[in-house]
Amino acid sequence: SPVGFYHFVEPDQKTLALQAWSTLTLRDFCQAEGKGLHYDIEQAGVWADCVRLRRPVMHNDFAAVPNQRGMPDGHADVVRELVVPIFRQDRVVAILGVGNKPTNYGEEDLELVTYLADVAWEITERKRVEEALHKEQQQIAALADNLPGIAARVDGDLRYQYASRGHVEAYGLQPDAIVGRTMRDVLGAEAFGRVEPYARRALAGEQVSWENPVRPGGDQVGWRWTTFIPDRQAGAAIDGFFILEIDITAQHQAEEDYRTLFQSMLDGFALHEIILDAQGTPVDYRFLAVNPAFERMTGLSAAQVIGKTIREVLPNTEQEWIDRYGQVVLTGEPIEFESYAQELGRHYEVSAFRPVPGQFVSFFADITDRKHAEAEQVRLQEQLIQAQKMEMVGRLAGGVAHDFNNMLAAILMRAELALMQTDAASPMHRHLTEILKTAERSAALTRQLLGYARKQTIVPKVLNLNTLVNSMSTMLQRLIGEQIELAWRPQADLWPVKMDPSQVDQILVNLVVNARDAIDGAGRIIVEMANLSVDERYHSQWPEMAPGDYVMLAVSDNGRGMDAQTLSHIFEPFYTTKQHGKGTGLGLATVYGIVQQNQGVIHVYSEPQVGTTFKIYLPRSAEVGDDEALPPVDTLPSGEGITVLLAEDEDVVRAMGVEILEGFGYTVLEAGGPAAALEYAGAYAGAIDLLVTDVIMPGLNGRELVERVIALRPEIKVLYISGYPADFISDRAVLEDGVNFLQKPFSLRSLALKVHEALNGNAHAPTAPG
Repeated sequence: SPVGFYHFVEPDQKTLALQAWSTLTLRDFCQAEGKGLHYDIEQAGVWADCVRLRRPVMHNDFAAVPNQRGMPDGHADVVRELVVPIFRQDRVVAILGVGNKPTNYGEEDLELVTYLADVAWEITERKRVEEALHKEQQQIAALADNLPGIAARVDGDLRYQYASRGHVEAYGLQPDAIVGRTMRDVLGAEAFGRVEPYARRALAGEQVSWENPVRPGGDQVGWRWTTFIPDRQAGAAIDGFFILEIDITAQHQAEEDYRTLFQSMLDGFALHEIILDAQGTPVDYRFLAVNPAFERMTGLSAAQVIGKTIREVLPNTEQEWIDRYGQVVLTGEPIEFESYAQELGRHYEVSAFRPVPGQFVSFFADITDRKHAEAEQVRLQEQLIQAQKMEMVGRLAGGVAHDFNNMLAAILMRAELALMQTDAASPMHRHLTEILKTAERSAALTRQLLGYARKQTIVPKVLNLNTLVNSMSTMLQRLIGEQIELAWRPQADLWPVKMDPSQVDQILVNLVVNARDAIDGAGRIIVEMANLSVDERYHSQWPEMAPGDYVMLAVSDNGRGMDAQTLSHIFEPFYTTKQHGKGTGLGLATVYGIVQQNQGVIHVYSEPQVGTTFKIYLPRSAEVGDDEALPPVDTLPSGEGITVLLAEDEDVVRAMGVEILEGFGYTVLEAGGPAAALEYAGAYAGAIDLLVTDVIMPGLNGRELVERVIALRPEIKVLYISGYPADFISDRAVLEDGVNFLQKPFSLRSLALKVHEALNGNAHAPTAPG
């Protein structure tokens, strides 16, 4: 046949695409354009009936065929034609036609053309697959050549079958210089030794990835992220693997820089993952990473925390921390806050943010020192205010103390002497008793004023508070009455403290009486002792307590308690919640002053309708005391055969002192001032056993008088008395251990006992109050 053509049928089964005319057709018969043109089957001529009818068409008299649609310009004249469809999967995929055979087409022609069409389609399909494969290979090669790293394939013998152009930059090797060579040849023995175990795993079917150190052309180490991917052919064994490598040197260096920064950061850093319960509520968090600053600031090592939850590391962690961090993770909103970590005993300034879902990063700085400084500033401000109040009260107390104490001393001693000489059944005895009680209350009020202002003259001694408080228990029970139980809880092996015993009396009486007044009806008061060692962690929470050992004296009650407003005023002078006339407002102020004077600390805990606890912490004394008891108050020793030189410039006090001491059998030499006392010391023929001298007198003070008398009578013993407050006599007297001192006002019993104590104690002190 001189005419031949070949068309594809598009997948829509509605369009024909001319692929080729036969060579002879194009040369001798047909000049019509057409290759690559598309024809709508419905518009095509009768030759397209093979598609429409889905069977071959044969026209041996083409001119007689009805429904012809004409020919395009230049198309060959058609005399006869044979056109057959090519089927694949019940679809017409192409048609092959021939025409203008000199003789009619028959069955033999039909079979031949059908066979030819089928062979032509197979050839076409193979060519199309080859073109597609070639195109795909070109695309893959282009993709591999333009990857940021390198790509390759090796076979089961670890020989390169393909290598991308990335090898030029990575290793300085052209792909042609790699393909066909083994990995050992290309990489070298040392590098291949590192890579071979991964290659064997890939050939066994495992995809492997790792950071691979390389030295491309020098000693400088680079890093590549290398992946071996097994080549799994369907139904066949693994016969090789693909290689992908990406240069991560810059990333590795950045990570190293980050690690260096991470290690050298001054702020603490921690990476965590949040832990939620079934309802999505944060209940814990786990440590993933920490830096050295974290370890330094918390005292927790990385080994202690990484992989563990905060509840495992610090079981008593406040829920507040978990809630705050949980909100960061759940909302994505960063936070900044300050908080105190109870278990670590530190204050921190914290910021946190969410880097990825489910995790949070916390940065924190230890601000404990700053917090301590702020607390110290507040404390010093409060101390300044308190000192100003104390100064005011102190001036008031100090201004009247001397004269008032001298007058009270005379009243107390005369009332007590009169009582001793009056029948107990006499009405006068009752009046004198009330006078004595009133004078004692006045003396106590003066002591409270001086105690609050820290102007009370004290004689510190090394004490065992167990012994001292136990001796007061009966008196304290009488103070509170029978309805209230007094529980006494001593501490075994209680450490000693050094302070004036009378101050302990004042503390306990004030606190117990306050506790009594806070209880309506029946109740309970507990007095207890304990040893306490304050470390740095405790100190960070209570900055006013320096690290060291303390003895705690606590008084607790189950009374009405106090609210925060009341608590803020309880140590102010003259502040009271009691009914008018029921309290001076100086009780707790006195306790506060005494505690401060002895370098102690006082803490108060109170809750309305629950009760109150006062805890007093006194520094432990390094000295060892003794528990030698003083002579009982009711034992008034006789002074027969003992001579006392009494130097006192106040006539009324001196007269009463002479009368009382003579009443106990002492021989008394009465001196109205230092000059008279020196005259007795030099001229008196007999022995003078004791010098009782006022601290402040005109002419010579007590110190100067004692020094001159001792020069004359070295064995004489000394007892100092004074109505002045401590700060007034501090420049003239230093009350050291061994110095006998009696504060005015005093009763005749206290004078008698103190004289007895001075006579039976150590000799005069080398440094004496003056």
